[in-house]
Amino acid sequence: MTTLASAPEKFTKILTIITVVHYGVIFLVAGIISWIGTGLVRRWLISHQILDQPNNRSSHSAPVPRGGGLAVKLTIAIAAVTLMGSQLLHREFYYHSYRKRRSGRSIVLG
Repeated sequence: MTTLASAPEKFTKILTIITVVHYGVIFLVAGIISWIGTGLVRRWLISHQILDQPNNRSSHSAPVPRGGGLAVKLTIAIAAVTLMGSQLLHREFYYHSYRKRRSGRSIVLG
């Protein structure tokens, strides 16, 4: 049986792996939501005729929806808030585990 006080490297390695997986999941979910949201916003823009009409300076020849980046921007904002919240929780966990180690109480790792 290994205690936290005698194996800080193992504890740090486990937390690093959990953190990397956590961030990966957040980025994956954000990408999926952004992809789906862009399609939904695009359909809504087309149905409400919110289109950019081409002119002589345009790179497109047919009308295209304006505002498709709204879903991406909203997703990035939500992902940023989620990451900030997870950082606060992560710091809180480190703080409490450090205090437990310093006070003599140790967490048993399997």
